[in-house]
Amino acid sequence: MGLPEDLLEQADHLARWDWKHPKQASLRRAVSTAYYAVFHMLVSEAVAYWKLLRLLLVPDRR
Repeated sequence: MGLPEDLLEQADHLARWDWKHPKQASLRRAVSTAYYAVFHMLVSEAVAYWKLLRLLLVPDRR
């Protein structure tokens, strides 16, 4: 598993930790961790896309 997947798993764990009477702090931390996971996913996808564009647009200089 990569970092974003681990973070989403952790966010789910935090949100369900005390499902009958969840603490506000746990729910806030779960949301924050989920946002952090989405940020890492977006950055990862942007870098992959940038690398692909660079391969397609920059001529081979061998």
